[in-house]
Amino acid sequence: MSFVFLPFLAWVAFTSSTVFADFVIHGWENQNEEKAVFSFQLTEIYYHSDSNFNRSGIQSSIPGLYSYDRFQSDLTLRYGFSQFFSSFARLSWGYIHLDSETQSGTRFGLMDQTAGMTYRVYGPSKTHLLTNETPSIDLQTQIDIPAYRRQTSLTEGTPDLGDGSLDWTGGLFLTLPITRTPSAQISSIFGGGYTLRTLNYSGAFPYSVHLQYIPRSEGFFADIALLGTFSSQTDTVLNRFTQSSGGSFMTDAVNPSLLQFKGTLGYQVSQSTEFWLSAMQSLWGQQSPNGLSLLLGFQTQLGHKHSKNPTQLTPKTYGLSNQGFLTYSLDAQIKKTNERLNLVKIDKGRQDGVEVGQIFDIFSSKENRSPEEAIARAKVSSIKLNEAVLDITEFYQEIWVETGFLAKRLIP
Repeated sequence: MSFVFLPFLAWVAFTSSTVFADFVIHGWENQNEEKAVFSFQLTEIYYHSDSNFNRSGIQSSIPGLYSYDRFQSDLTLRYGFSQFFSSFARLSWGYIHLDSETQSGTRFGLMDQTAGMTYRVYGPSKTHLLTNETPSIDLQTQIDIPAYRRQTSLTEGTPDLGDGSLDWTGGLFLTLPITRTPSAQISSIFGGGYTLRTLNYSGAFPYSVHLQYIPRSEGFFADIALLGTFSSQTDTVLNRFTQSSGGSFMTDAVNPSLLQFKGTLGYQVSQSTEFWLSAMQSLWGQQSPNGLSLLLGFQTQLGHKHSKNPTQLTPKTYGLSNQGFLTYSLDAQIKKTNERLNLVKIDKGRQDGVEVGQIFDIFSSKENRSPEEAIARAKVSSIKLNEAVLDITEFYQEIWVETGFLAKRLIP
């Protein structure tokens, strides 16, 4: 692992943090992936703008510009090389239609292309980003490379596909679970970093805040987010020629800052396939374009294990629990219960071999403490040396779990 991690640290140290490509279309978002999972994501994007935010942060019309429209297709590939390290690449193709008095026209071709890697420094190593049950911290760095020539725009009088700068970005993400149920989880994700750009463009500090509702299997999911960037105000050029974008600050902006709201609603067909629709609207900016984006996306995964999850199946479907063919490897006693959060605490912990993610069946108990009958199933969510907290994921009977009940660890 060290031969992978050391180059990663060197890259982050060199860049001082994160990459800042195409901040209007792409926000600073976590690209972590599970071990041995290959993720294929296709996103279709439409962006429209006819105004800018000026240096004072006031929305203002652009003289001579009627509309700036951009259609873009992104293919994002991710692969988890280990339980800590994953890499990603984004291939982008776009079509731009510019309608202005000074320079109208269309242009299409490859846009800024992205490659990067993510390293999980803290948190669960075998759980996907969207279903973490404990906090996690991920480091991420990426490079954005222009796959076009700006000289073409000057020669042919067509719109620019981008700024043409080479950008490096590095930063981190903190994922914090808020609440969870047997069927879904609500989490928050906070991201921040720094972007270094060539061609004398100013650096920037990208950031993101997400609130996510994610089902554990199939079902609807939702995400609301604030995505933005603050300029480091280090641009050495006070004015740039922006007519190749009709005066829009989509290209050649000086010290741009921008804040956008993004809302996403999607459907998770299975644990590995999902569809979604997003809308992103500018809220505030300085020397940046004001616009609306619509995104339609699809993602599927190869290598995702679809083995039976005992926390999501009934005893009859699972074929083990409560059927008289159970095998258990550890007995524990319920020390404390929290009915509101469906949590219980047992008197066994790390020193007894208990680990996060293990499954226990909970039994009502007779006066002599011998097990009577199973009433619930639970999953270990946190552990200490001599105790552990279990999250009840399924009730077999309408009986409240009480102190003194027994918990037996299941061997699948």
